[in-house]
Amino acid sequence: MFVLFVLYSIISIIIRAVVRVPVASYWYYTVSVVPGWLNAILWLLYLPLVALCVLGIMNAVNGQMKPLPVIGKVFTLLK
Repeated sequence: MFVLFVLYSIISIIIRAVVRVPVASYWYYTVSVVPGWLNAILWLLYLPLVALCVLGIMNAVNGQMKPLPVIGKVFTLLK
């Protein structure tokens, strides 16, 4: 999960740095912001990561050791 959060963070930072919309321009500075639709899409991509993290925490609290859905299968194939 930590690796997925780090990958999401890096990709999100790069996308937000590249996709910007200028709002105001001064002779020495341009104010630009990230569009709202992009923030919404990145937030919707973040929700499954949080849900998987909650599932992992619930399993850990109950003393169970289960692979996470989808991610557990992918990482077992990488071994």
